[in-house]
Amino acid sequence: MRDAVRDCLRAQVDGSPVERVVETRQQLNIAYDRFAARFGPLNLRANQRAFDGDPDLPLLLSLEHYNDETKRATKATIFTERTIHHRKPVETVAEPKEALLVSLNEQGRVDLDHMSGLLNKPADEFLPDLKGIIFLNPQTSQWETDDQYPSGNVRDKLVVADAAAVTDARFAENVEALKSIQPEDLPATEIDVRLGASWLPPDDVKQFIHKLLNVPSGVEVGHVHALGSWHLNANWEAKGATANTTDWGTDRYTALELIEDALNLKTPTVYDIVDKKPVVNAQATEATREKQERIKDVPYTHLTLPTTNPV
Repeated sequence: MRDAVRDCLRAQVDGSPVERVVETRQQLNIAYDRFAARFGPLNLRANQRAFDGDPDLPLLLSLEHYNDETKRATKATIFTERTIHHRKPVETVAEPKEALLVSLNEQGRVDLDHMSGLLNKPADEFLPDLKGIIFLNPQTSQWETDDQYPSGNVRDKLVVADAAAVTDARFAENVEALKSIQPEDLPATEIDVRLGASWLPPDDVKQFIHKLLNVPSGVEVGHVHALGSWHLNANWEAKGATANTTDWGTDRYTALELIEDALNLKTPTVYDIVDKKPVVNAQATEATREKQERIKDVPYTHLTLPTTNPV
């Protein structure tokens, strides 16, 4: 029955002829009827236990509309009609904006060749209608939408667009769009730097730790951007510093551990083992959390800020 329902679904998805879809549906009906005649509905607890642990159990149970009170089941729609319709690609559209939507939906990007085919006209004829909606990125030579190109590091993009516009007038439009969304420069006093901010360079965090612990070196900071996680490695000098173990840390949590938790947006909790079970030590936990808050509240002047504002 599992193989029959998979075959039926596959025939609907891969564009098989109608005859093939009907044939697989008939085979599914035969397989189900044979099973139900011998063992009863799939959703009976005895049958569910027989399939326990099988990853296809939810698929099989979905073949029935089951009534728990009467213990009776009726067949789902897949036994009588097509439940998945093969998507037909769009072959023609009337407007450039429609062509853009189709390109994004089917290709996942701005594809001028595909749009030309949909509109049956060259790109030069319909590009003026998409002014301000798509932009040619001078860095990649790829067309991008208005919610893709004027985003990210718009300062760097403006510099590139300015340079490109000198030799190619097409990029003047890019310059205008990017200038209109440039963020205002903020003085350092208005920038709130918090440990764990994803835009902080690891080297700046390392400088902050060296100054906080009063050690010239010995701490390495890593950041896995894809996971949003931070990790610290320190030598014996940094780990043994009084600032690490006493001034900014406790006897249960060092400052380095508290900083790593803060970078990863974690709140420290101290446990004692009682009767082989972990139990929260309220007093020690409160002490470590107070130290962590003190570290978080260290003035931003202890940290070397990036030369450009994050965008």
